[in-house]
Amino acid sequence: HCIDSRPTVIIPGIILKKIKKATLIIEWSDLYSDGGTINERSSFFYRITFGKVESFFEKRFRNFGDGSVVITRFLKKKLIELGYPKDKILIHKMGGRINRQKLMDKNQARKKLGIHEKDIIIGHLGRIYKRDLELLANSYKLVKPFFPRLKIFMIGAINNEDKIDFEGIEYFGFVDEIKYSYYCNAIDFF
Repeated sequence: HCIDSRPTVIIPGIILKKIKKATLIIEWSDLYSDGGTINERSSFFYRITFGKVESFFEKRFRNFGDGSVVITRFLKKKLIELGYPKDKILIHKMGGRINRQKLMDKNQARKKLGIHEKDIIIGHLGRIYKRDLELLANSYKLVKPFFPRLKIFMIGAINNEDKIDFEGIEYFGFVDEIKYSYYCNAIDFF
C-alpha cells in the first residue's frame, strides 16, 4: 500500500511489486499538482524545481497500481482520465469514528457547549488552507446580513498565521472526543 505516488513512496512500491510480486495499492488523498496543494504547502522555488518532479510522479505512476483508493469522486474522475480502470478504484470517504461518536439531539449538544438554539453554525473539522479559509470568510460576509445568527466554528489544527479574525468565526483547536461528539451534533452545516 502506497499512501501517495511521490518518488520516496512509489519507487519502493514498484520495486516490491516487481521483485516480490506484491499487490500494489496506491492511495490518492489530495491533488498535489495542477493548482492543488503544492500551491498551499510549498514555496515558489520548490514549486518550480522539485515540485515539478513530484507533480510528474503524481500522475505518471498511478497506472502501476493493481488497485487504487481515492477519497473523492473528483479524484476518481482524475484517475480515470489518466487511463486507470474504473473497476479497480475504491472511493473511501473520510469521516468520524461512529462507534465513538454518539448521536444526540442538536439542542442537547448545544446546551452542553453553551450555544444558543437559534444560532446557525457552519463547522469545519480538521486542517484548512489559508486560501480556503479566505473563501469561507468571504462567503460568510456575503450571507451574514441575511442570517444574523450565523457563526463559523473551526475545530482542529490551524496555523496562527493563517487565522482570519472577524466577528462570527471561532477557533477551538483540538478538542477531546466528548466535545468533538457534541460539536458534530450541534453544527448545522459542515
